[in-house]
Amino acid sequence: MLFRTKEKSDYKLALQIYNHISGRDVSPFYIGKVLKLEKTFENKKALLMEAVRLCGEPDNKDKLYVVSQCYVLAGAEYRPQAIEYLNKFIDCGATWSGTPRQKIDMGDYIADQLTQSKAEIWWQLAHAYEGEYQFEDALKAYLTSLSIDNTYTPAVSGAADVYVKMNNIDGGLKFLREAKKSKYKDMKLFAASKIEELREKKEKWLYIQTASSEKEKGKC
Repeated sequence: MLFRTKEKSDYKLALQIYNHISGRDVSPFYIGKVLKLEKTFENKKALLMEAVRLCGEPDNKDKLYVVSQCYVLAGAEYRPQAIEYLNKFIDCGATWSGTPRQKIDMGDYIADQLTQSKAEIWWQLAHAYEGEYQFEDALKAYLTSLSIDNTYTPAVSGAADVYVKMNNIDGGLKFLREAKKSKYKDMKLFAASKIEELREKKEKWLYIQTASSEKEKGKC
């Protein structure tokens, strides 16, 4: 049950509620109000929906960010809404006023936080599609995430898993072999590990298929 408060539309408060629930830093100015509001709702999901309400009509990038992230954090029940608002956020560029923009030296490459943030948004969209069994859309979104940031291993993992769910393990293996050609060490290691995972799944599938075939022959 969601208990509505008397709070009017307040994007800044909504952002701080999301920050609190997602484990991010909360502004000292808002922490008291957020903690007071938290006691008003029976669970975190209800508080997230209050944050969505406080955004009013999400008519700019900042509000779209908060609304989309609240729906993502709210879980399976709100996947359709997450998909809707992630797409709207992406249409606006997939960035907001708080998007980090630093560049970090990772040793063998320079990580661009802005690029990583965009890749993560596309990954979230792909993951939501996957949860709704929209595998074609999920695969496209995972591949888009990877095209934005070719060091983003969650996109590689997600795409490989979707290939398996589409009964196309060979397609997944082909995709991972290409990913393994990356010039980045972390990506090479990750792709190699994922290849072994898919090979094991293929072996189990072949074993089950062979056993099933032998069983059918025995009935004849």
